[in-house]
Amino acid sequence: MTTSAPPRTSLPSAGVPTPAPSRSPQLLRRLQLVVALVLVLAGGLAAWMIQDLRSDLATTPELAQQYARLGDVRHQLNTAATEAARGALLGEPAAGTHSAAAGEAVATAAGLLVEAAQARPQDADLLSEAGQGVVRYGKALAAAAGNPRAKAVPLLAAADVQLDTVLDGIGALQQRLGDEATVRPAGLNAVLAWLPGLALLAVVVWASWLVARLSHRVLNVGLVGSGIAVVVVLALALGAQSAAAKASEVARGTQFGHIVQVATAVDELDRAQRVLTTGVLRHEWTADSQTALDEATSAASDAAASEDLPSLKAFRTASTTIVGALRDGDWTTATATVTAGDEESLAGATEGFLDSAAKKTAAAVERAAAAPESAGTELAIQLVAAVAVALAGAFLGVLGLGRRLQEYR
Repeated sequence: MTTSAPPRTSLPSAGVPTPAPSRSPQLLRRLQLVVALVLVLAGGLAAWMIQDLRSDLATTPELAQQYARLGDVRHQLNTAATEAARGALLGEPAAGTHSAAAGEAVATAAGLLVEAAQARPQDADLLSEAGQGVVRYGKALAAAAGNPRAKAVPLLAAADVQLDTVLDGIGALQQRLGDEATVRPAGLNAVLAWLPGLALLAVVVWASWLVARLSHRVLNVGLVGSGIAVVVVLALALGAQSAAAKASEVARGTQFGHIVQVATAVDELDRAQRVLTTGVLRHEWTADSQTALDEATSAASDAAASEDLPSLKAFRTASTTIVGALRDGDWTTATATVTAGDEESLAGATEGFLDSAAKKTAAAVERAAAAPESAGTELAIQLVAAVAVALAGAFLGVLGLGRRLQEYR
């Protein structure tokens, strides 16, 4: 009797839970993006700061050059006034030597104003007014030229009023330049480098800490490279600030100050000459005239002493001769001292001083241009280096995190 085996019954299999997918790869990919973004931001911040400094340095020499140019304009206009007065004292014709010199001085001043407008269009408003005033002043001097002294005196007095108006306008522009010289660009603010730089470095350190927890390794070489890159970019930005600050101080501070002082000395000396020449032309010397002469001479001497310019001893001697002659009614001696060209005359007493002042100004303008130019080259190198280091740091960070990602495949 054949018996059949009982049918097999399958036992239910115990359920094995499917492990949840790891979130570490997703986190590492996000960290790659964060680190790359951090380095790009660091490079971008450094590039903006350095470029801002370079732009400022590129325009810095214009301030010194413009101030010196305007100082020369003032000197030329004052020279025109003095020469016109000398021509009237000598009774020269309209085409006389001193009248011609006055016309040339006015033309030179007008040409310098055109150069000033081309160099700095932002000054065009005041320069345009000054240019129109110079034209009117030139016409007033031309109208006075060739007239006898008695008739020339009121005409030259009217011209002096126009001249003072022009000088006031130029003085306002010089004041604007002086105010602008004290302004510093935003890129020189060290806080703009330190705070963002440290914050971005903190993000890289935080990313390194997260990766260390995931991989149980203390350091990730790629993230270490990224952190070093942030530090290097920060150092380059701070180095650029230091170089730009030194160059700016030379151009906007030291050399600009020299130019202002020399221009002040020349301007005050010109004013003193105008007071003396006007007194001789009008055949009068008042207490107000003496006060104006003393103030102008003292101001010129103080400014000259600060810049180691020649003393005004010869000018004081000549002015003493003129004042003494005016008080004594000795118009012949006074006129001769004003109009002659020897060493004891007014012109001879100021010639050496003015030559030295011109050389001092030219040297200061040259130094004010050289310092920013040298710093600008240095900043260009630092700009390229900062961008290159930032990109290298981003690459290292992404690569370092990519190595960790491979462990999850």
